[in-house]
Amino acid sequence: MEQGYATLRSDIRSAVFDGDGVLLVKERSDRLWTLPGGWADVGDSPSFAAVREVKEESGYGVAAKKLAAAYNRDKHDHPKIQYHVYKFFFLCELRGGAAAESVETSGVDFFGGG
Repeated sequence: MEQGYATLRSDIRSAVFDGDGVLLVKERSDRLWTLPGGWADVGDSPSFAAVREVKEESGYGVAAKKLAAAYNRDKHDHPKIQYHVYKFFFLCELRGGAAAESVETSGVDFFGGG
């Protein structure tokens, strides 16, 4: 077994806005609404993972425009898990597509628009 530092995981979330508010997806695992996102794959840049996760979970195409926040999950009030996680939040621009549920999501909608 290799000795050395444990590799952290990167949790990517994307904030996508339009005239109807912010895009949220309903996760099948807990039936709660959240920003689209998930784990970055090995070799992915965080911005690439942000774009991929939005498409996979919502059906919408986006462009990652700006890294809005990055933080250490363990430094906030979250339940403990077995991994050390950095969370990255991107502001994304809607580029097209249509709402589509996935194997991970059972709802897709925009909330909070004026």
